[in-house]
Amino acid sequence: MILEPLALEGAYLVHGYRMADERGWFWKNYQDTAFGHLGLEFECRETFFSMSSSGVLRGMHFQLPPKAHNKLVTCLSGEVFDVLLDMRKNSLTFGKAISVKLNSEGDVSVFVPIGLAHGFYVMTERAMMCYQTSIPYDPNSDSGVNWNSIAVDWPITQQPVLSERDQGLPPWRPCYSPF
Repeated sequence: MILEPLALEGAYLVHGYRMADERGWFWKNYQDTAFGHLGLEFECRETFFSMSSSGVLRGMHFQLPPKAHNKLVTCLSGEVFDVLLDMRKNSLTFGKAISVKLNSEGDVSVFVPIGLAHGFYVMTERAMMCYQTSIPYDPNSDSGVNWNSIAVDWPITQQPVLSERDQGLPPWRPCYSPF
């Protein structure tokens, strides 16, 4: 298992371990020892999945303190354009956004630390995502910023499919960051 630092402080691509044979494959995307060697504290407290169709954009989401959580995000089927925004005022990468492509063939997950907003755009007919979080979802702490207010070159050629909630998210304004 290899944890590759991303361009945002504390965010990592997690290259899991996959073993394959004639029966199929077995994939490990998390091991506490590997995370611990880098000083990453992550204990999975909740796991959930989403299935989305082509053109769906989910994000940019986070949970407010004190219910903010670390996330390990994995694409189980299809392909997504995954985006992270650093909202931590004391971070060296504050205000910066990055993107990575995740798909079911890559054996890669993304570790999203507390203080980063997360979202993705579905690039295939369907995509299934898995989210493992360090703190259970709390609807009273659920928040986000508008996907189109951050400096990312989204691979979108037509209006994305958004939830009503995501359509109403406020624009990203660094001075209002809760982190």
